[in-house]
Amino acid sequence: MQAMRPTRHNFAFTMIELVLLLAIIAIVCMMVAPSFDGFAKGRIGPNTAAQFAATARWCHVKSIQDGVTYRLNIDPGGNSWYCSKDDGTGQNFQPITNDDMGLRYTCAEGVTIEAINLATDNGDLYVAFEPNGETTPGKFRVRYRGDNTVDILCDSPTANYRVLPPQVRS
Repeated sequence: MQAMRPTRHNFAFTMIELVLLLAIIAIVCMMVAPSFDGFAKGRIGPNTAAQFAATARWCHVKSIQDGVTYRLNIDPGGNSWYCSKDDGTGQNFQPITNDDMGLRYTCAEGVTIEAINLATDNGDLYVAFEPNGETTPGKFRVRYRGDNTVDILCDSPTANYRVLPPQVRS
């Protein structure tokens, strides 16, 4: 009598099954992709506010680290901002050009940034970051997609700028 061996079943996908599976995945992706476009557009305001606050934190750290005053300069007409550094005189501030943070940041189309509560000097809008850790308090508002807004706030000289939750209007 011959011993019975257990039979082995090879479970594998055929090429046709793999192609059909890939076709189904591609169709589902095409159906879902347009909804991601709306998601990205909806995040443009909060992302701009986060980038502005990150630039402010960088200026704060660099002013303490380097022992000189840094400024975050705001150009509301051009919807942009950039960093500058005291040249040692206490009166002349030169744009930073030797660092990635020295770039001029421009808001995306349809996004604006405005100073809500910020002291000005000769009409220039800026936030000063002193070597002793003090910051010019202020509030900025990022507007996007109609009446949607995100506020950026620093409410005391010893605080950092932070992004507040978005105010989304349908």
